[in-house]
Amino acid sequence: MQRLVQRGANEQAPRVNLVPDDWGADVQPWLNVFAAAYLFLKELRLKRMAVSDESLEFLALNFDDFKAFSMLSCEGFSTLGLEAIATHCKNLKELEIQENGIDGLGGD
Repeated sequence: MQRLVQRGANEQAPRVNLVPDDWGADVQPWLNVFAAAYLFLKELRLKRMAVSDESLEFLALNFDDFKAFSMLSCEGFSTLGLEAIATHCKNLKELEIQENGIDGLGGD
């Protein structure tokens, strides 16, 4: 596998209380599995996921041939996480960041 699209809950779900607070949108457990089984992952597209700075740094350091990354309506990361992607993903050709809740430097 070289490409994966991972989506969180439907955007309508929180409005009607269909999704509990701990529903599992954290991307880190997925990244742990990918790092163990899919080292040749080149593309990742996330939608409505919780993404921490630590997750972005983990992604940047564990996939050498990473070329495309997209986050749509994700939250929980700051400019430090984006800096890790920019610094370590030397083969990155596509970076798409849309409608995300980006915290300031270091989560401020």
